[in-house]
Amino acid sequence: MAKIDNIKNLFDLINDKQKFYEKVADEFGMEITSVRTGWFTRFEIPKRYKVQDNLIAFMQNYIANQQAA
Repeated sequence: MAKIDNIKNLFDLINDKQKFYEKVADEFGMEITSVRTGWFTRFEIPKRYKVQDNLIAFMQNYIANQQAA
């Protein structure tokens, strides 16, 4: 499975998207609007510096914690 496809599948499992955008923006030092429109509307996530790998790990942890809460 391509990393972007993995990210799309994980994104479908997020319950509160707005809260998730805030957490991703904070984690990666970005603006919420950039995360929402660039990363999770167009799914244009940088490949450099292992951003996709780090985002997948972040999302897996986020999903595990949201289901536990």
